[in-house]
Amino acid sequence: MAHLPGVDASQVVLAGRGQMAVVALYAALLHGGLQGLILSDLPDSLSAPSSPDGTGIASEILFALQHADLPQAAGLLWPTELVFYGPRPGTFGWTEDLYARLGAPGAIRHVMNLDQWRPGI
Repeated sequence: MAHLPGVDASQVVLAGRGQMAVVALYAALLHGGLQGLILSDLPDSLSAPSSPDGTGIASEILFALQHADLPQAAGLLWPTELVFYGPRPGTFGWTEDLYARLGAPGAIRHVMNLDQWRPGI
């Protein structure tokens, strides 16, 4: 992240919804050092098919599945705080198990309203 006067890069939280949640997840993974990542309406997997008309939840990230699917990519973010806004895809149970084994300072939160979440709490 470029240096911005008055911005503490370790306090940055990134958020994404739907297909952009996938982009936010990979951006957080590639950047590193973020305080948190808020994910909403995240697909279960990169292998989710799109609708015949090209719409839907499919995410086209070439060759990503050769290395890891979304739950494993999210696990690599530890100790970044992960916040699932709304329902969490079932496949992310793997990520929660990993975070539980690795423990603090990493944390996963579930909120139905963003007013329920405060960074680092």
